[in-house]
Amino acid sequence: MATDDTDPSRAAIAEAWARLARAITSADAILDAPDVPDHGVALAEGYDYWAQVISFGLRRELHYAEPDNPLFHRIGLDTKIGFDNPDNVYEIAKINPGHAYRVTGSRGTAQFLEFSVSVGFPGVVATPRTISKLDTTEIDVDDDGSIELYVGGPPRARNWFAVDDDATSFLVRQVFGAWRADDVPGDFRIERIGGEGASTPPLDPEVMALRLHRTAEFVETQTRYWIDYARGLYGRIAPNTFEAPGLQGRELVQINAARAFFCWGLYDLGVDDALVVEVAAPAEDTYLGFHLVNYWLQSLDFVTRITSRNARQARVDDDGVIRLVLAHTDPGVPNWLDVTGHPRGGMLFRAALTPTAPQPTAAVVALARVRDTLPADTPVVSPGQRAAEIAERHAHVAGRFRW
Repeated sequence: MATDDTDPSRAAIAEAWARLARAITSADAILDAPDVPDHGVALAEGYDYWAQVISFGLRRELHYAEPDNPLFHRIGLDTKIGFDNPDNVYEIAKINPGHAYRVTGSRGTAQFLEFSVSVGFPGVVATPRTISKLDTTEIDVDDDGSIELYVGGPPRARNWFAVDDDATSFLVRQVFGAWRADDVPGDFRIERIGGEGASTPPLDPEVMALRLHRTAEFVETQTRYWIDYARGLYGRIAPNTFEAPGLQGRELVQINAARAFFCWGLYDLGVDDALVVEVAAPAEDTYLGFHLVNYWLQSLDFVTRITSRNARQARVDDDGVIRLVLAHTDPGVPNWLDVTGHPRGGMLFRAALTPTAPQPTAAVVALARVRDTLPADTPVVSPGQRAAEIAERHAHVAGRFRW
């Protein structure tokens, strides 16, 4: 049956669709801003970033937006937003604070898991925040690796997450350490307690219009929010330095940083330069990760290039220091990080499962003199060994994301 063009439902959807189209086509206004890097890689990555914002928005606000029968959707290589961590698998599900949920799954081989109930998303609401959070040091895990969690509903002594009236999402982070080819990601499901076997009503025009408006809002706000974040970094941090680690804890509003230390730095390297970054190695039962980001705060290619290392992947020298070397070409040392053609970019340390975080230092040296700045017993990494390292990383990521 044809729909009358004067039907209010049709007009509402058309208006919402038009808003989303305007949000999508506003890319040039941001990509042509005067402070955006003008080299070709940054331009190409800018459009890739925009496409990923759109993809993320469609997933979050349109295709996985049903809290009565929620499903986890994975944040992966096609949805890199807001300095995603290469060590992580992120899975997120929409929830309704008026319901209670059961989350079941398997431990997998990640170094640790973190679960949280959150409000909103950075940039979309005024005060995104974490309501409750637990990690695998704080929950009960069965001997076979099975995990059962409860979100909302009556308080429980263990494995329970409080919600409040503003709660919107439940987030799973799986944080991998050594990146072995045989790593196995955990597998999680979420269901509404009391809603098992229930069917979702057919999609109606009013709901569709609302979801389109929310998708448009996501696209509109995400671009501005993260670009303003990047501008803040470039405005306050001198090149080739780090600021002091900052605790992003339960009491703060940062949705993606519950109980973790972040330490930002910036690099600016010529083709014949290298940056030697030194940081104290953490305790074995804690987490320390380091990775590079582009201007758009996306992680660089961590599948076919080595642009990240965590403490379990890095060589620790006899003095207890991890020495990372950033350079455009491989200097043949263990802890090289490939800047992948980016003359400038961001550096981010993350520490977790720890009450303190180390302060990294950095020094620019000539690429040809890198070995002079490292301990005498630093081994040589051959091209074949580097290729094998990259192949192992590729195999791990393929398994982690189930390619």
